Amino acid sequence: MIISIVIGFVFFVIGVLFQIFPPRKINSLYGYRTSRSMKNQQSWDFSQNMAAKELIKTGIVLLGISFLLLKFSTVSNEVNFVGLFLVIISIGILFFRVESAIKKLK
Repeated sequence: MIISIVIGFVFFVIGVLFQIFPPRKINSLYGYRTSRSMKNQQSWDFSQNMAAKELIKTGIVLLGISFLLLKFSTVSNEVNFVGLFLVIISIGILFFRVESAIKKLK
């Protein structure tokens, strides 16, 4: 469960950093980088803003669910599996939401 708490916190912090210091130009080091987001400057700008918002939301949701599971669960092995599952699902949802939004932008 610690994994999902740490990842939730990291997602939240990265989302806030992306909002404060968004990558201005398309680059291969910093930002939300997919082939669709790097297609042109408009897609890049939109995807950075959208990814920051989604990272913040995902981080908060992961933290909330993780703390609830930690508080109410009694079996630590099950909690670890659920935490890892939550992280994987969260990443998938994050990419799906941002990529879908970029696709609609066109």
